[in-house]
Amino acid sequence: MFLIDKYKNDINLSYSIVDKLLDSLNTHNQIYSNIDNVVKEDYDNFKNIIDNIKTGNWKYSNIPHLLFYGPDGCGKEFIIENLLQKIFSKKSVEVQETEYTINGYSNTKTKVMIKQSKHHIVIEPNNNGFDKYLIQEIIEEYVKTEILQVLTYKHLYKIVIINTIDNLSYYAQASLRRTMEKYADSCKFIFVSNQLSKVHEPLKSRCLMIRVPLPSNDMLTSIAMHVAYKENFELKTTDILEIVKYSNHNINKLYGYLEHKKFNVPYTKSWDKNIKVIVDEILDKSNYNVKVLPELIKQIRELLYQLFITNIDFHIIIKEIMNTIKLKINDNEIRYQIIEETSKYENRICQGTRYIIHLEAYLIKVIQIINSHKK
Repeated sequence: MFLIDKYKNDINLSYSIVDKLLDSLNTHNQIYSNIDNVVKEDYDNFKNIIDNIKTGNWKYSNIPHLLFYGPDGCGKEFIIENLLQKIFSKKSVEVQETEYTINGYSNTKTKVMIKQSKHHIVIEPNNNGFDKYLIQEIIEEYVKTEILQVLTYKHLYKIVIINTIDNLSYYAQASLRRTMEKYADSCKFIFVSNQLSKVHEPLKSRCLMIRVPLPSNDMLTSIAMHVAYKENFELKTTDILEIVKYSNHNINKLYGYLEHKKFNVPYTKSWDKNIKVIVDEILDKSNYNVKVLPELIKQIRELLYQLFITNIDFHIIIKEIMNTIKLKINDNEIRYQIIEETSKYENRICQGTRYIIHLEAYLIKVIQIINSHKK
């Protein structure tokens, strides 16, 4: 078992967010706050209050649709898991894989495995046109199964979690909005987003949006020491500082580096070399020649293809290129222009499908910016 799976429940940075959220949504808070007056009531009134707690609306019956957003690796999934455990109990939200048959394009049937429990289901979009059918049919099928009414509470509901909702296309998000409205009485939706700007306004307006910040270095240091103690492997102060630095406030990366350290495997990213080569070639002003430039573009294209086959997300590639260039350039005006162009081309990558072409155009634009400031 990987360390991230083994110790995900030990992450305590999400507890304050979960507690505040549940406290604000608890419909029985008024009774709890007036408990001194409640116990002074006569027997019949007191009995009615207790019966209402037992058989009336469930204390979390008014929970809205939720949208958790924040940078990758900030712990959104851990928060949602802790939230579900506190609402339903830890045992009730243990997931198992269930097979669903989806009718996609031209009535073709595709079988997919989905994680679900008695109270919630987790849908992972594929970032393609199939998502519209995937979401619609799975939710419709899942809602049909009844919750076992062991308790006498009213307004019990199911939770539908959709990860990386920002990867859904325009049509898939529009379809999801209609599905939300259709099953609003029996389902509550929880969305997870890394980039809020990619989520359409109709979906955002229907959700309570909760921003999850990146963990601090102190939190990451505490997690690293806890894991090293539990796993019984040596972690020096220099090792902790190095791991925390490399993780860059990302919990997933922290656990990955701890895994490497446990088995004494060096934690260097092989694709970093390609990024450095690309940036060095771009910043080498001897390449700013009409005869040399076409050959340079061809060389950069080969390096981009190598990055492409490593399955690294193109948003990460373009950000890494931008950050590496920023570190090597001191002119703030050039930095500003490169950041502006990066945001523009990142948006084009989101809208298009031929990522290599957009990245090539971006790098040519960066060369043009640097060349225009050449003294």
